[in-house]
Amino acid sequence: MSTPLSKTLLSVTAVTLLLAGCGGSDAPPATGVVVHTAAEAGIAQDLQLSGTLRAQRQTDVASRINGRVLSVLVNRGDRVKTNDVLARLDTAVESAVLGGLSGTLRQAEVGLQSLIAMYDERIRTTEANITSLRATAAKGVNVAKMQEETSGGARQRGAKETLTNAAMALENSLSTMDRLLLVTGKYADIGRKNMLAQHIGARDPSAVNAARQSFSTLTAAEQAFRTYFDAHLLTGEPSASQITAGLDLAATALSAAKPALEQMHTVLQFSVTSQDFTDADLAAQEQAVIRNGSTVESLLGAVRTLREKGTVEQSTAVREQTETQALQDIAQAERALEVLRREKETKIAEVQSSITRLQAEAGISAVQLNQTIIRAPFSGVVITKNVDPGAVVNPGTPLFTIADDSGFELSMNVPDSALNSLATGRSAAVNVDTVPGKTFDGEVLRIAPSADASSKNIEVDLRVENKSGDLKPGMFARVQFPLATASGVIIPAQAVLSRYGRDMVFVIEDGHAVRRFVEIGARTNAAMAVLSGVTAGESVIAEGHHYLRDGDPVTVITEEPSVPSVPSDAATSAPLPAAS
Repeated sequence: MSTPLSKTLLSVTAVTLLLAGCGGSDAPPATGVVVHTAAEAGIAQDLQLSGTLRAQRQTDVASRINGRVLSVLVNRGDRVKTNDVLARLDTAVESAVLGGLSGTLRQAEVGLQSLIAMYDERIRTTEANITSLRATAAKGVNVAKMQEETSGGARQRGAKETLTNAAMALENSLSTMDRLLLVTGKYADIGRKNMLAQHIGARDPSAVNAARQSFSTLTAAEQAFRTYFDAHLLTGEPSASQITAGLDLAATALSAAKPALEQMHTVLQFSVTSQDFTDADLAAQEQAVIRNGSTVESLLGAVRTLREKGTVEQSTAVREQTETQALQDIAQAERALEVLRREKETKIAEVQSSITRLQAEAGISAVQLNQTIIRAPFSGVVITKNVDPGAVVNPGTPLFTIADDSGFELSMNVPDSALNSLATGRSAAVNVDTVPGKTFDGEVLRIAPSADASSKNIEVDLRVENKSGDLKPGMFARVQFPLATASGVIIPAQAVLSRYGRDMVFVIEDGHAVRRFVEIGARTNAAMAVLSGVTAGESVIAEGHHYLRDGDPVTVITEEPSVPSVPSDAATSAPLPAAS
């Protein structure tokens, strides 16, 4: 499109040629030109860059477990917030596994409390038994000491007391075994009595039969001793020979009582269930059998001593035997208590280990159940949707792509010469061709630490705010950075021509166009700063110079004043290539 100035130049050139033709001169006609006077001034520069917007955060959302998709709650383009549900998977398997583990865990916890209560009760019973043994031992030792101190009396007195104690011990032993073995009138017929193993829950029926046989032997021996006792000890003072006979019968009965009680103790040790006795009853009966056995053992030793030694020796032996037996009984009970405590700790540790394992498995199952709900990792927009209801998904398969569009990043290649004008945090105006009339706020996010070896460009990342929500990933954006003002000899940008691969201008000398090769520094679309080739004050041809040759005559049509400094908001540089 021709400008008025261009039309004027053409008219002047035509008139000049016509006049020259009429005169018949061979000199080339003068070309009308417009000149500008080069002047020292400042030039404000802008750096215009471009690139493609990308979301500051973008991720694929995948399932972490295998499953069938029950529902999909979002579509492509939908906006979501952090933890919004995107899709749900079938929970049948995970729910069943978690329910089963939870039930097993509850049972294990209840079982642990029952186990603790059972062992606590057994420990209390054993501790009470130890206390009773100590009290009985103290009493027995005191009695023995008194007997020893008064042993100057007759042998009959000590023997009579020992035989009386033996009668009581045998009666207690028979009573205890009689209750346990059901040989009283509880079951009338032999067939019901044979249900003994079922009654006390013994695992080994042969042990029960052995106990019953020993009980029969003990019953006969006790009956013989009881007949003697009633005939001689209850009716008056027995003679020496009668005492000796009584000691023999007592030794026989006590000797029969010892294995019978031991076999009964074996049966009780192997008892695990009971229809007629509780665990506490069985524990109490076991302690009763142990006590009876200890008493029988002590009395048997005393009877044997009375049969073999004199009066003083007999009293001392009884006291020593009583003390020894008491200490042994207490030590045995204390060992049993320690074993019981260690057993409690071991059993509790085993159950607690199982509970810990179940808790871990239930925790994993709960996590897997929670993973059947696919959630948004952050707020943004759904870029892609790759799943539909009914699909079976595997761990790691992308189901959705979510992009955070609250802000974008823009990567640009900046010449290293302009890097001094940029710094992290510097603001910039961003324009997008597809959103005309709006300017978006940008800020330098990061600057690469090194330049590209071939292009000498440095990658700069810009953050662009998207408060209005108009920006989308992939949009092409332009960025304008005001640079520092450069000083120099300023000429119009259109005055510079490119010839022979170099920049050149025409200046006027004596009415002729003289070619000058120049070195250009800072430049904008309107003006350029010349570093060499032109000095201030020279007239530089800005129009009508495209077809001039060095030395051609020219006529100045218009002479413009020196070029003023161009403000940064009016100067626009040629855009640099977008970042790859």
